[in-house]
Amino acid sequence: MSPYPPYPLFTFIGFLIHACAMLAISTRLLWRHTTKAITYLGIGVFAYAVDFSLITILFYFFPNNEIKIQIFVFIASVLVPFGTLFLLLSVLQIYRWRNFDWLIFLTGAIVIVVLYRGTLTQLAGMPFSRAYLHPAYPDVITKNQGIGGLIGGGLVAVFFLWHAISSTIFVRRRALVLGIASLFLAISSLYWFAETQSVYIISHIMGPVGSILLFYGFFGIRSPDEDGKV
Repeated sequence: MSPYPPYPLFTFIGFLIHACAMLAISTRLLWRHTTKAITYLGIGVFAYAVDFSLITILFYFFPNNEIKIQIFVFIASVLVPFGTLFLLLSVLQIYRWRNFDWLIFLTGAIVIVVLYRGTLTQLAGMPFSRAYLHPAYPDVITKNQGIGGLIGGGLVAVFFLWHAISSTIFVRRRALVLGIASLFLAISSLYWFAETQSVYIISHIMGPVGSILLFYGFFGIRSPDEDGKV
């Protein structure tokens, strides 16, 4: 088996952009943890930064074996869902359910652990079927990674677009750019479902564009009327 995904340089550059942008953004958010919404958002984005960093390293620098497959399964079934869970908690700070955030977290954590054990059992009882995107990536977990990205990106888009309207903890122009960037990232999660060349290329172009816009929104927009806002 080849150790690389299709179009290795194209894929590597895209994942590297994701990892660097999200690591920088999560560091800024966690450093500025002025509210629960910002803290939860920072943790969620950091989980995705770790996700892309690990996948980039595993895709290119380690041989394909059972350990690598199990790490892929853990990333897709535990790390990404936990990141999405924190993004959900961040969005819920907008609504009245913010008082139940730890109950929601515990419920989500239990569901994630149960589903992870179910995925391990499913993998143990079926022949290995690789995904289009990498010869050591199990096809059965592409849904975990893809759905997590779709939901996570969608939640972050809602979060930022809400603040673009309300202009509470984010500058309106920044929030609008971040919301659009998050929509790009949500749609780019179709990458994980890719079974054809066209879906793979288009979705993987949209993802880095979304991450670059996200980075620009946080670090490239300056406004004199920020008044302590992010």
